[in-house]
Amino acid sequence: MEFGQFRKNLIWGYALMIAATLMWVVYCIFLVQLLENHSVFSVVYRQCVFGAILLIPFALLELPSLPLMAAVDWLWMLYLGGFCIAFAFWLNGYSIKTMGAIRVSLCLNAVPIVSLLVYGLVGKQWLNPMQTIGCVMILCGTILAVSDFVKRGNEPI
Repeated sequence: MEFGQFRKNLIWGYALMIAATLMWVVYCIFLVQLLENHSVFSVVYRQCVFGAILLIPFALLELPSLPLMAAVDWLWMLYLGGFCIAFAFWLNGYSIKTMGAIRVSLCLNAVPIVSLLVYGLVGKQWLNPMQTIGCVMILCGTILAVSDFVKRGNEPI
């Protein structure tokens, strides 16, 4: 891949990450409003149902590759969809309902750090010094921001 194409892909990748972040903010805003009148389970259940329905056209595009998947692949898909996604969204919704969207969103900054540590242990790939400094900065910022809420005694937002 030549450098110009790599740069375009990098810019496109950052644009997609920013868009995903903005979508997450909108999701949290709507989730807070929904959780005022509905249980976490009912909201997550409906999210999964509507998400599955909206993904049907994309699933149809993948039909030719479905026979190529082994049984163990299907089990992994069941685990990822049922446990990792549904359970994680339920935990996130319950956390937002009890702690507020701002605190939960601040704590989500630790997700990449934990992922990197686990991947380092499992995948045997470690961070370089600059990445380590960045991780420490993210953790310190998260701790400072969350501790400010604790000191001021802010109610869930």
